[in-house]
Amino acid sequence: MQRIDIRWSGKLATRWTCPIIRVIIAIFLFPIPSLEAGEGPDNTPHEHDLLFAPIRGRQIRWRGAETNRQICYLDWEGQPCRAVLCGDGFRVFEGRQAAATQKQVSILNYTGWDGNPYGVRLDREGLYFMRAENGNWDAAVRSTVFTIRDHDQRIWAIALPEWRDRIPGVGYVQVWSDEFSGPAIDPQNWIVRTGRGPNKNGWGNGEKQYYTKRSKNVRIEDGNLVIEAHAEIYNGCGYTSARLETLNRVPVRYGVIEAHIKGPDHPTRGRDNGTWPAFWIMGVNYPRRGWPACGELDIWEAGGLNPNTCFGASHWKTKKGTGDYQLETTLSDGLDQEYHTYAINWNSNRITWYVDHSPYGEFLHEEIPEGSPFNKDFFLLINLAIGGHWDHVGEPNPGNYPQRMYVDWIRVWTPGL
Repeated sequence: MQRIDIRWSGKLATRWTCPIIRVIIAIFLFPIPSLEAGEGPDNTPHEHDLLFAPIRGRQIRWRGAETNRQICYLDWEGQPCRAVLCGDGFRVFEGRQAAATQKQVSILNYTGWDGNPYGVRLDREGLYFMRAENGNWDAAVRSTVFTIRDHDQRIWAIALPEWRDRIPGVGYVQVWSDEFSGPAIDPQNWIVRTGRGPNKNGWGNGEKQYYTKRSKNVRIEDGNLVIEAHAEIYNGCGYTSARLETLNRVPVRYGVIEAHIKGPDHPTRGRDNGTWPAFWIMGVNYPRRGWPACGELDIWEAGGLNPNTCFGASHWKTKKGTGDYQLETTLSDGLDQEYHTYAINWNSNRITWYVDHSPYGEFLHEEIPEGSPFNKDFFLLINLAIGGHWDHVGEPNPGNYPQRMYVDWIRVWTPGL
């Protein structure tokens, strides 16, 4: 059996992305309609909903998650129980029937998959978890997400919706940022790359642009980094644009990496745009190991054919070639209409993707049997490519250029000690 030790810090109290306790318990979830405020067994208002999201493979799918206030589970003695959220605690029904004996409790006791007792406590500030061997709540862990199995062996993540999207969250420290408030691009932070890639093949993707350092293509303007693509003949290419990197300048490892970005225009709402903007990171060993062995995490990328959709991805080397995990989410407004915040929360176990502080996908390092490359220093990249071998890009139309992307700021946070 796997032993589960809780060692989280109370300083990270409201951080949704605290590591999820891998507590797998034999549990029963009944599809019972949610209760309205004031309808609980004790007639007290419900302060919280619980959000139930399916886990497919090992990725949490928050899109399409549903709320409920009832959980069915096995208690410490292995007896089936049903708990209803009410006020600041739970009303527990012993047995599976609503008519069973009921009692009001502040701590929900359940049995972990390793046979050990666990407890969860709900109050107005969140959820606490603990190994229940000694009942020492001072050493408990505060989090807003935990995982369970239902009676069909489906795995679910359960969260408090009002806390799940708090990043960077309490206890985080900003370790680096570029607010793009100076007169020019800071050379201590950024390298501005030029050309068509190491093999002169469109950076391995068949991209059509030539990257330059010209202010026509990249500059600081009104507190933004502006990358501007033009349809023009330049060094044998039909387009020009820009790509910036922090290789050998700003290494990052773990924490929240976020940027506030407005994407390129979509004058024909998805047709003839051909743009491929991206905010991403790669391993600092890229010059030595190459891609995909260095590892790549796409924090945000978008294609000209999908003006309302943002994408994330991870790429790594496998014995047979390249491993990929890709995810997407669609926004109500176009990526070119407003600024949006794109982020990942990255730790030694998982990477979670966010847009405007809402998580939309998660990937665990252990999904990579060859060993994860996502446990070392990486560097930041931001670029605006034109065309390329990606289904969402499309063919560019020179008449729809120039195209611009705006970066308001980029920030890196790590959990405090």
